[in-house]
Amino acid sequence: MLALLLVLVSSTSSAEQSYYTWVDAQGVIHNTAVATKPSKQESTTETNAEGIIEEESEDKTKEKPVAISGTEYKTEEELQQEIKSGTDKPFYTWTDADGTIRNSAKPDLLVEFSSTEIVYDAVFAPPFRLPEEVTNGTCCIDYKDAFKQKLAVDGIASQKINSESIPYRTQQGFTPAGYFVMASTERDIVFIKSYKLSKNASFEVVALNSQFQPLYLASKLSGLFAEQTWKDLAYTKIMIELADPEIEYLIVFANNADENYSLNLSLGAASD
Repeated sequence: MLALLLVLVSSTSSAEQSYYTWVDAQGVIHNTAVATKPSKQESTTETNAEGIIEEESEDKTKEKPVAISGTEYKTEEELQQEIKSGTDKPFYTWTDADGTIRNSAKPDLLVEFSSTEIVYDAVFAPPFRLPEEVTNGTCCIDYKDAFKQKLAVDGIASQKINSESIPYRTQQGFTPAGYFVMASTERDIVFIKSYKLSKNASFEVVALNSQFQPLYLASKLSGLFAEQTWKDLAYTKIMIELADPEIEYLIVFANNADENYSLNLSLGAASD
């Protein structure tokens, strides 16, 4: 009779075990016991010297932040406290490529300001005028009929320079040149852009007054050379400040020009 009772108790205990059924990758059906959850409070019994049974309860302590890869992360309370106290920089939380959550200090933002000063290839202003003996010479009344194209402020003037252009006399001989009438203003900037010139080419610019007398001469201006791209041809560009209201004419030509080229002039008002 006692043996029967023991069998019943054993079967009752085993009946309390739960199982779940699942199928693996090969299609085999498995029955696996469901793991029991440990209780939040574990009780242990000990017997003291007097034979009295004592019970000890172990409460789980508050979990600290888990250290991942050797780094202990701040709790939200700690983080907010440091932000308010100002003893630490603000943090932001992010997830790296491996799925690890990380806290990083917000970087200081540095804003850099830079001012760009305009650099001219030449400046035509009264302190830089040619000597009076040069201005009072015979140049350049002979070219008065060549000035037919006027360049106005915010306007563009273009000329193709080739063997048929009116030649300008230099110390090395005659060379084809472009002749432009300038709008009379107090202070302007003239941009000279030329296509089909080699990288070694340079410009010569002569500024005349209303009497076709030379006031300024800028020689060997290399300017800025831009290589050919998918949207534009190679070109050379120079920039000259015109700060003399007596300038009324410009003569422009290129040195070392092996072939025909074009001159594109644009005039804009200079700002302080």
